[in-house]
Amino acid sequence: MEVRKDGQAWYAWRCTITGWVFGIGAAGPRPDQRFYEGEVPPQGFPGAKSSWGRLAFERGSNWDQ
Repeated sequence: MEVRKDGQAWYAWRCTITGWVFGIGAAGPRPDQRFYEGEVPPQGFPGAKSSWGRLAFERGSNWDQ
């Protein structure tokens, strides 16, 4: 888990046994919540210019498995 120095953003990620990565984080106050999934860990905090992608607010189907 990483928390930005100003405390206004955070994220955490975990790699599954199959190698798929899931992450969750926020870049603002509640109810902001962002989701990540991919082959490599997210590179930095969620935000407009990050590796979290443009659909970071939506959970993919793998989150419900």
